[in-house]
Amino acid sequence: MSSEFTPRWKATDLHNDAINSIAISPDGKYLSAVLSLAWTGAPDVFVSGTADGTLLTVTVCISSVTISGFEGHRKPIECLAVNQAPVQAGTSPVPYILASAAHESVKVWPWEDTGWGCGEAFQPPRASAYNGDEEPLVTSVQWLHKDKHADNKLVIAYLHHGIHCHHYEKGSSRVLWVIHTPLCGACAVSPTGDNLVISNIVKGFQVYELPSASHRMHVNIEDKPDWLVSLPVKYAVGGAMLFHGDYGGKVRFIDSDQGEHFQTLYHEGWDVIQALAVFDDKTTDRTLVACGSSSPSCVNGICVWEAH
Repeated sequence: MSSEFTPRWKATDLHNDAINSIAISPDGKYLSAVLSLAWTGAPDVFVSGTADGTLLTVTVCISSVTISGFEGHRKPIECLAVNQAPVQAGTSPVPYILASAAHESVKVWPWEDTGWGCGEAFQPPRASAYNGDEEPLVTSVQWLHKDKHADNKLVIAYLHHGIHCHHYEKGSSRVLWVIHTPLCGACAVSPTGDNLVISNIVKGFQVYELPSASHRMHVNIEDKPDWLVSLPVKYAVGGAMLFHGDYGGKVRFIDSDQGEHFQTLYHEGWDVIQALAVFDDKTTDRTLVACGSSSPSCVNGICVWEAH
């Protein structure tokens, strides 16, 4: 990719609470920012998780917004992922599967005739020499891409229990492989399904090959502060680039194959970047990147960058 990213839109003070998650709709027309969310295959329908454990399905129309919901968990829902294929605007979510996570709890919700069906819970990982007595805490859920892997493979990242890949079938699930690595935060699967990148709170970012789960590359974080958090990470430009949040309002783009630095996006006056989203349009060779930041020391902000 020869062109660089330039800022297209910026807003501050949109939220009183922290911006923990942002996402761009499949058609690139909408941007949402809440505790947790995932767009379905329909460009006007997304799912959101709330602090009281409610799962909301939101349909956005030109003149109205329709919201329906139900109790999904007993704790804040911090991670969501939808296993789906694109569909036309104005239709219901496609009949695939929603994964939700709240603290140690992970559930999957198959789409049925008129809504999400009964949730099925995954068993949390057991204590081992790798995690000691630490309680399971989910930090990310990601579906593996159907065109590269068999249907319904869910990758779950735990803060102290590593990365677990489950194969889900209605009524049952089994663990296919585990990556034993501590202090796991966000993770992302490449569009080709060949690689998985993990945000390690202390070490930086680790890239693994799939399905072998063998370590492939390390990306270091420079100029770390005394306090550390899980930094977001995503693939962009068809998987050719990795971009990740950083401290001091920075977002760094690197080559996903060799790890070479490409560009740093600077957000003046911002603190740590806590949320990222990407939109790739292969037909127009257009890429949008949304960055979100919030902390007690600065105003909440979202900035969208664009490259052609």
